[in-house]
Amino acid sequence: MEKTLFSLDDANALIPFLTEQVIRLKALKAELDDVLAENEGVDVDALFKSEKLAPEGMALRQKLQSLGDEINDVIFEIQDKGAVVKDLEQGLVDFFCELKGKTVFLCWKLGESEIHFWHGVDEGFAQRKSLLERQFLECVTKLH
Repeated sequence: MEKTLFSLDDANALIPFLTEQVIRLKALKAELDDVLAENEGVDVDALFKSEKLAPEGMALRQKLQSLGDEINDVIFEIQDKGAVVKDLEQGLVDFFCELKGKTVFLCWKLGESEIHFWHGVDEGFAQRKSLLERQFLECVTKLH
């Protein structure tokens, strides 16, 4: 998939959509974690490889498959917009952006009303830098 380069305004315009989708993702992940915790002794790999299952095993496999499919669908919807899901637990989403001819990430976290940070594509959340840095605000561009 070709990466989409975002301007700050374009990325911020996606925040309402992302907020809704990341909240949905977190709820689905919590439900998946609950199902796995309730079935702690079950060998999930064997559950998916087995052709003959008792009705309880079949129901569990269908539930896990359904939750996994829903999670993948939401992640695909986000990625289809050009954003990159980085961390479900923290609700982190990044956007490719160009700064002085170099590709960087605009960095958004669930709960933030707009994007306030950026970091290099080889860096992570811990290396976020403020968008208030003058060099960033003057140089951010969007390519089509």
